[in-house]
Amino acid sequence: MFDESEYPKYLRPEVTAELKRRSVQCYPSLAPLFCPENPHAAFAYVDSSRLEHGVCGIEMPLETPLDEFTANVAVLHEIGHIVSEKKKIPRSVWRKEIAAWKCAEKIRDSIGFPQGDPRTGNTWDEAKRFALSTYEPLRIRFVTDVLPFIRNFIVGAAVTFLLHSLVFNLVFLAYGHPATILPDLMRASWRSFAIAATGVGLSIAVVSRAAWRIYEKWTGRKLESQNSQSESEN
Repeated sequence: MFDESEYPKYLRPEVTAELKRRSVQCYPSLAPLFCPENPHAAFAYVDSSRLEHGVCGIEMPLETPLDEFTANVAVLHEIGHIVSEKKKIPRSVWRKEIAAWKCAEKIRDSIGFPQGDPRTGNTWDEAKRFALSTYEPLRIRFVTDVLPFIRNFIVGAAVTFLLHSLVFNLVFLAYGHPATILPDLMRASWRSFAIAATGVGLSIAVVSRAAWRIYEKWTGRKLESQNSQSESEN
C-alpha cells in the first residue's frame, strides 16, 4: 500500500485530495508486469471482499505511459466504482461501468477537474468512450441475448403443455370415461398443466446456451475468456 508521500507523481493535487478525503487505500499494480501492452489495465478498483478488514481501494502504477490527464481520469473512474459499489445494487459488469462513470463525472465536477487537456487534446469523453468500448462485448442486448432466452422458455412451456394435455386426454379416454365430461376436467386441470409447463419451460431456458451467454456477460466471464484466449494466441 502506498504511503501518502509515495503517491504517484502523475496524480493531480485535486485527485490526491479526493483520495485522502474518502480514505481510499492505494496499492501498487502488478498489471504492468503481466500486460505491459495495456496501460489502462493497471488502474483497477479493488473490492473490499478481496482485502483484509473489508477496506476497498485502488490499484495504480507508480509510473504509466499514459499522459497525466488520462491517468487521472482513470483514477477518478475507479473512485467512481467505490462510490457506486457502496449502494449494493445488483448490476451486470456493463451496468457497473456505466454507474462508475456517472459517479466519476459528479466527482470531477465537484473537485473542479477539467473535461479536457489543451496540451494533449485529450478529453474526458474520449477516455470514457475508449474505456466503455472494451466492455462493449459484455453489454446484454434484448434482441441477441434476452429474446433467445424468452424464446426457449416459451417453446419449452408450450411443448410441455401440449404433451401434458395430450397424455391426459389419452389416459382419460383409455379408461372408458365419457368424452362429454372431458372439457370440464380439462378446465379444472389447466392450473396444474400451466405450472408444469412453466417449470419445464424455465428449466429448459436456464440450461440453454442463451442463458449461459447472459451469465457470461453479466459476470464478466466472457471478457475474461476472450482475454485469456488472446494471451494464449500471443
